[in-house]
Amino acid sequence: MDLKQYLFYVSAHRYVASPLQFRIVAWMPFIIISVVSALFIILLPGLWKWSFSIFMFAHATMCAGDFALLNLYYLNKGKKIYTWDDADKKEAYFYEKIS
Repeated sequence: MDLKQYLFYVSAHRYVASPLQFRIVAWMPFIIISVVSALFIILLPGLWKWSFSIFMFAHATMCAGDFALLNLYYLNKGKKIYTWDDADKKEAYFYEKIS
């Protein structure tokens, strides 16, 4: 978490994440928060609808980095790409498994 920039992120320190694990971790926050926000927009009255609409828009915008990384997997769908994070250095690495 970086509160100066109001960023929240997931890092699996020194853990090799498979493509499926990465996709799940990238998609779940977007899906869950979007569904809950949409329900609040539908069920709540007046000004609450606008508040949750703005929140939903801001959250979707902040997920752009996740979408970009998911696109990396999509563009390389025939390859096995694994990710490895070093939280101490605040770096992430992506490796392709070569058979």
